[in-house]
Amino acid sequence: MTNHNKKINKDKAYRIAVNDERNIVISEKTGNELSHIYMVLFGVQAIYGIAYDMYDIAIFNGIVVFISPIILICISNYYEKRI
Repeated sequence: MTNHNKKINKDKAYRIAVNDERNIVISEKTGNELSHIYMVLFGVQAIYGIAYDMYDIAIFNGIVVFISPIILICISNYYEKRI
């Protein structure tokens, strides 16, 4: 039995801390994957707008697709410095 497993079984505070860290990591990864899905959907919508001559929608979504990663990087850097 490893040291980690022994602590999980015996120390309640350690078990709570480990599970809390796992929940935070899961939440961050979920948000990251969701942002990728949104980017793909905005890209598809921009292509659809171009294909059907809806240039105002296509331009707006194209801007969102190209600006979103920059905004996500800035927000991520902000929270990394803050935490």
